[in-house]
Amino acid sequence: MSKFYTSEHRYNMQQIHDPMSKQPPSIFRLAFRPFFLFGSIYCVIALFLWASQFFHDIGFNPYGGSYWWHSHEMVFGFSTAIITGFLLTAVQNWTGIPGIKGNKLIFLVVLWLIPRVLMVVPSLVPDVIIVIFDLLLLPAVAIVLATPVVKIKQWRNILFVPILLIFTIQNGLFHWGILNEDLMLVRNAIWSSVFTIVLLISIVGSRVIPFFTARGTGTEPMTKIVSLEIVANVAIVLLVLYFLFGKPSVISTLLVQTVLFFGVLAQLIRWFRWKFWICSKVPLLWSLHLSYLFIPIGLVLLLLNSLGVSVSESQALHSFTVGSIGGMVLAMIARVSLGHTGRMLETLPMMRWAFGMIVLAALIRSPLLSINLLSITWSLTISFALFIIAYLVFVFKYFGILTSPRVDGRPG
Repeated sequence: MSKFYTSEHRYNMQQIHDPMSKQPPSIFRLAFRPFFLFGSIYCVIALFLWASQFFHDIGFNPYGGSYWWHSHEMVFGFSTAIITGFLLTAVQNWTGIPGIKGNKLIFLVVLWLIPRVLMVVPSLVPDVIIVIFDLLLLPAVAIVLATPVVKIKQWRNILFVPILLIFTIQNGLFHWGILNEDLMLVRNAIWSSVFTIVLLISIVGSRVIPFFTARGTGTEPMTKIVSLEIVANVAIVLLVLYFLFGKPSVISTLLVQTVLFFGVLAQLIRWFRWKFWICSKVPLLWSLHLSYLFIPIGLVLLLLNSLGVSVSESQALHSFTVGSIGGMVLAMIARVSLGHTGRMLETLPMMRWAFGMIVLAALIRSPLLSINLLSITWSLTISFALFIIAYLVFVFKYFGILTSPRVDGRPG
């Protein structure tokens, strides 16, 4: 497990040897740099456009309409950028083989950026061109990721390749639904893709959160319970497949409720075993724990909706998207960006407030909205504002970090 991240501060310099004289501009020296920065900036822009359309009807008419554009871009625009930066940086640590950089990395960034622009102004090209460009990135990332893993036969990390390919299928189904005006297909593609990201968070979170907590607090690392890990992750896999195949009628509501129940139980037990309370004074740690908690919260809300309680699917969905995805992304990119630029793992000024704003945004947008604590208008307004400000803080505090060389003089 520790091999996954223990190299935050140490590179195997015998394996990863790259003279500084051959280094490209700092922003393109490792995948986390452009994808974390541009992904966060795009997140702010996309949410601002969506909020402006939602509250003020600015006449914004992107590909698929503003509602589905918002759903798609938060998953396949913003989240995909962060996942790409994360995986293509981590694979260097896993394998000891230098990660993608320079012109090849610029090519991937352009592949990501082109459909973002085309979807905002879809009149520039036929829809099929938008679809083609939007489906290119994830297979390319899968190839870049698989190459070093296969080269050294590190099969434990090959599982991320099929996950990326499943993402591609989900994206294709979304586009097929848009082009054929099959909104149920579009909806199921979004739900399936959200649960795929939740699965990634569940897998990676179980590796890094206990490890980071033990190292950051000087306590003994937790021993995993294999059966608990299996139940927690298999429940999410089943939900991915359930929505991917269009909520098949042969699957009974009772079976779905059973999967949700055991998913909640396993995720909560696992979360409690990670000992949130011992890291309450360390923002880089409690931000991970609190964000992860929105996975079982979302599963609870989805279960209540299935049982006929007055909780909407949208409220459950936004527990995953705002809380677990938005929160975990901010917490992870803040930490990874420090470690991979040779800096101390210390919370930067204002970032503790950014972490808190994300948690509050998720609470207001999802569980608190479900009990009618605030009106829908106020809930959405405050949640949007907090989320946007939190990521603006990240961009402001980390722009210089992501665009300048490592402080220890090492490559990367």
